[in-house]
Amino acid sequence: MVNKKVKKVSISFRTSEKIVQKMLERVVLEGYGLKGKSKWIAGAVEKLLGMPEYWDLVDIASAQEDFGKAVTCIIPETVSEKIENALIEVRQHFPSMEGVKSNIPLS
Repeated sequence: MVNKKVKKVSISFRTSEKIVQKMLERVVLEGYGLKGKSKWIAGAVEKLLGMPEYWDLVDIASAQEDFGKAVTCIIPETVSEKIENALIEVRQHFPSMEGVKSNIPLS
């Protein structure tokens, strides 16, 4: 059996302190442990991007204020590529939206 190394990339995003706290609670409650934050984020992003018309949720998130907390995580390169493709789709639906990448919400 060949063990393929999954290429990973580091990403950062800004959100509110309240959302970071809720996210960390979900990470622990769902059994990922604090070291599983990146894996949970990657899964949440894939789940979001798999939803029909996910761009509407991104639009709603654009109204969020207080992007004071930076979060960094390591995700598979395939998820990073999905985010890049999603940015294009969101911009097609909302051409005047500013900061599209920062608006991708995590549940």
